[in-house]
Formats: sequence, structure tokens, C-alpha cells
Amino acid sequence: MKNKNLIYIGLGLLTAYLFYRFSKNKKLSNPESALMDWKNNFDNKNLDAIVDNYSKDGILVSTFGDILDDKKKIKDYFKDLFTKDGLKVDFMGTPSVSELNGATVFTGLYNFQYKENGKVVNTKARYSFIVKKEDGKYSILKQHSSVAN
Repeated sequence: MKNKNLIYIGLGLLTAYLFYRFSKNKKLSNPESALMDWKNNFDNKNLDAIVDNYSKDGILVSTFGDILDDKKKIKDYFKDLFTKDGLKVDFMGTPSVSELNGATVFTGLYNFQYKENGKVVNTKARYSFIVKKEDGKYSILKQHSSVAN
């Protein structure tokens, strides 16, 4: 009977962990999780989720477009970008990380890859993400991205 109870407890803990780990509504628990969640949403072309990565006043200075200063503009940008075949982003190396007025700043390089006219296109870009905890989760306050030659 004791072993059976331990099995049930173990299964309960495993279920709770899996629910937490894979729940779509989980709160991002650290600044790095916001960056990884953004990448995951980008690679999976998850439009609503990537827009939700930005704070309510988030600003995106985009790699392939303009300065986007509200969620509708950010959503329209990604909606267009997500039409590209084979689209994904890879962070190159470890980002530089610093703290600034209660926010975390990530800077570094990433590579965008997609297919155009049957050929693979790689675009290396510089990035900076400013991430801060708002309403119980880490959100992107500002993102700047520019093509690196």
C-alpha cells in the first residue's frame, strides 16, 4: 500500500511539472525565458504568442521594416514576415547581458534563415532586447535589430 501511494504521489508531481512546463499560459519566470519564448514563437510562426512577448507599450525597430510602436504594427510586421518559407532564427553565441534600471538588456548577433525563389537566404543581424517584469511576467520593452554586414 505504501509503494502504491508513492507511485500516485510521483505521478501527481510529474503531471504538475509537465502541466507547468508545457502550459501555454505560464508566466515567464526569468529574463532569459522571454528571449527563448520569443525565439520559439518566431520559429513556430506563432503570431499571437510572439506579439504577446512584447509589453503593452513595446517598441520593435525591425530588421526588415520600420519602427513599430504598438502591438498592431508589431503583429502586422510578423504576419507579413511569417509568410516566408523555412523561416527561423538562430542566436549566434552567447548574448552580452547587463542590468539597467531594473531591466535586463541582451545584445548580440542572430541569423535569420528563409527560402526565397527556391534558395536559402541567411541574414545576419545585430540585436538588443530590453526585457522587464510586468504584470508577473517578463516582457520585451524594446527590441532593436539591424542587418550586420
